[in-house]
Order: sequence, then structure tokens, then C-alpha cells
Amino acid sequence: MDRLAQGARPAARIGSEVGYASESAVTAAFKRVTGQTPRQYRRASEARPV
Repeated sequence: MDRLAQGARPAARIGSEVGYASESAVTAAFKRVTGQTPRQYRRASEARPV
């Protein structure tokens, strides 16, 4: 979650770095845990004031 909020690296690359084999696996796991897709989470993070 921190990696998505902090940078512009694609979710697939971040997922690969932490051991996921595909972008769809990253998206499914992320949505199962957070209730939103990595893209939705990143956009919401960008909208939050620092």
C-alpha cells in the first residue's frame, strides 16, 4: 500500500517485487484486502492532503 501511494511505479511491477506472478493476482489480492483496486487506492491517496 505504501509503495502504491508513494510513487508512480505500476502495480504490476510492485507486485512482482513482492512476489506476485501477474498483475491480475496483485489486483485480486489487493482488492480482497482493501476493498478497492490498486488504481482506486492510488487515486484516493493522491487526493488526500499531506
